[in-house]
Amino acid sequence: MMGIKRILFLGSASLVFLSACAQHLPQEVPYQRDPEVPSLDLLQKEVKQDLSALRSKLVVDDKGMGEYIYSLNGKVYNGWVVQVLPENEHKYRFMHLDSGWVDWQIGYYASGTLDFDFHQKDGFSLGSERMWYQDGKPYVDNFYGGLHQKEGLQSRWYASGQLAYQALYKDQKTVYEVSFDEQGKITERRGELPELWSK
Repeated sequence: MMGIKRILFLGSASLVFLSACAQHLPQEVPYQRDPEVPSLDLLQKEVKQDLSALRSKLVVDDKGMGEYIYSLNGKVYNGWVVQVLPENEHKYRFMHLDSGWVDWQIGYYASGTLDFDFHQKDGFSLGSERMWYQDGKPYVDNFYGGLHQKEGLQSRWYASGQLAYQALYKDQKTVYEVSFDEQGKITERRGELPELWSK
């Protein structure tokens, strides 16, 4: 366990931050659901390599999917990098690179509130994919159990905190999908809905 944790409950999503008291940033990507997120303080303290110093090359696979690979001084880069966008509300973007590939992205708003937390492997989504509004309310909470394969509960919320969309995936199949308007009324449904929404 690294440092002290703070837990914030936001609707049905929870955040766990690695305390700034933690000694170092993790070098392994946590692929489980709802992993700990390094604090902005810890990231700013530990990450010194600016993304602009790296060279990027777009690699496209046989399906036309593209992903960038990053290098520094002719060698693929391993470790954390930062990109600061001073005039943007999405100000801080931290990325962990493994053999030049982005495998973890963490963003913070200019206010210091967590913006996003994405996990990838070899250019494909794997593990948690989460986003928040500037006020800290959840926006997206998805999970990929395999390379770019959704698994389990997937959710999206309106800025008001009202659930906008939810789907459940099991064994790479959609069990149900349900969409809501901003008042919470179901607008679309598909599959075997939970009893709560099946009426």
